[in-house]
Amino acid sequence: PTVQAVESRQLSAAKQVMSSARSLFNIREEEPHLVVECTSSIAPEQQLAFAQAIANADVVLTGRPRNIYYYLRDGRQFAQADPLNGIRLK
Repeated sequence: PTVQAVESRQLSAAKQVMSSARSLFNIREEEPHLVVECTSSIAPEQQLAFAQAIANADVVLTGRPRNIYYYLRDGRQFAQADPLNGIRLK
């Protein structure tokens, strides 16, 4: 496959991830960050994978890593992504 084909597939996959996430969670831009609020429960063992999927899709869509803050339904922060320290659970 060509570089363009790979980039096109990555862009399509990133758009699909963000579209699915936006239908399940409240995701809002607070320039220069992204805030993700879970509107439903997310199992502790799925939290890191969820945070990684959103962060990776966001990099593909925006072309740069940025701060992303993840919150549970009760308002507690459960993860953070940033260019310096990567993605981590709180």
